[in-house]
Order: sequence, then structure tokens, then C-alpha cells
Amino acid sequence: MTIGDHTLNIGPVHLFHTRVVADNGRQAINALNSGKAAGTKVVFRPRNGEHFRLFHAEIPDDGTPLVPAPLGLPGYNDPS
Repeated sequence: MTIGDHTLNIGPVHLFHTRVVADNGRQAINALNSGKAAGTKVVFRPRNGEHFRLFHAEIPDDGTPLVPAPLGLPGYNDPS
């Protein structure tokens, strides 16, 4: 995770969002269909300017809902 100019290694995480679009989805599909998709990168983004939710991959799922945890950093507006 990069915050400002600092990198914080929090371990393996999963990204989650229910409404994600591929910015270059049509280009990626065309590359797949033409057999030229090697090296193609697909950019995924949550709709409506929302944020991905991350959860730690090595912490067992206890079944509780994913709730954003604010970072509480001065000058940083935590997503809601």
C-alpha cells in the first residue's frame, strides 16, 4: 500500500467491489479474439468514483460484513 511517498507492506490482500468496470474492456476483448492478448493489461475501476475494499488474505473470514477502517491520517480524507 502506498500512502504519499511511503510504502507500507501489509501482506497479501484481496480487492473487492460489486460494481467494477474495465476501462479498456473492449480493447481487451478484441485482443483476446484476435489471439494477440499477450501482455495486454486491463484497468479495472469501481463505478461512480467509489473505492475498492481490501481485506487481508491471511485472516480467516468470520462472516462479519466488510466495514471500512479509517486510516485517520492528517490531510487524508478517508473514503466513506
